[in-house]
Amino acid sequence: MNNIEEIRKKLKPILNLANVASEKIQPLIRVSQELSQSLRQSLKRPEINLLLSFFKSEIFEHKLLIDLFPDGFDKQILENNWNMIQISLKKRWPDSLLNVDRKERLEQIYKAQDAGAYIAVCRAIYPEIECLLREEILFKIDGFLTNFHSESEQKRKSFYDNKFSEIKKSLYKVFGVSDDTPFNEVDIFTASFLYELEKSFISYDPKNNLCENSIKEIKNNRHFHCHGWSQKAEFIDALNALVILDITMCSIDKLNNQQLQTKP
Repeated sequence: MNNIEEIRKKLKPILNLANVASEKIQPLIRVSQELSQSLRQSLKRPEINLLLSFFKSEIFEHKLLIDLFPDGFDKQILENNWNMIQISLKKRWPDSLLNVDRKERLEQIYKAQDAGAYIAVCRAIYPEIECLLREEILFKIDGFLTNFHSESEQKRKSFYDNKFSEIKKSLYKVFGVSDDTPFNEVDIFTASFLYELEKSFISYDPKNNLCENSIKEIKNNRHFHCHGWSQKAEFIDALNALVILDITMCSIDKLNNQQLQTKP
């Protein structure tokens, strides 16, 4: 009996400490439960589901797809609804950029997508984007053409290294951002487009062919497709290219309108 009492006395401080610890832990448990509940509720929000749709489908963020599929989508849904998507994309073509030749090229690109010739779409669309950026932004910068023709052949060829910074500055004006704009002040669609567009014009290193993960990263790269490094493409790769083309065209049209409004 004395041994039991002695054990109780020795255990009492430990039990008291355990009670105190339990009291301190309870608020943490409640906070954890509240956070868990909040997270579950957040994941049910429509915009979260849509972001997950973009991520899982490996498609660039485009507000048009949110309008067309407000409840979310996957790769198969996008492919099954290509006709509806292409009608909506064609409605967005800016008249100011549609000379006869460009309209014909765009129609050919869309016909290739209809036919499932996705590699042909990718190999045609990035040069078209480069053509737009060159003719509608670079060549309209005061003094650019004079400097362009006086540069060395190597510099004229290097579209990305020497020219993309000017393009980026012009497109930043459209979206009201700059290099100094805090990331949290740029909406996800703007940030995604500017990132993917710039990434599309970074020179492709053939060594990346050795790494499957790298291939996934550069499937939407002009250099990768135009120089024949790409061996195949899927529906989603071609749709991504069409999305970048669409936002580029609409952005240039908006930029041109802004410049017209500011002219005296």
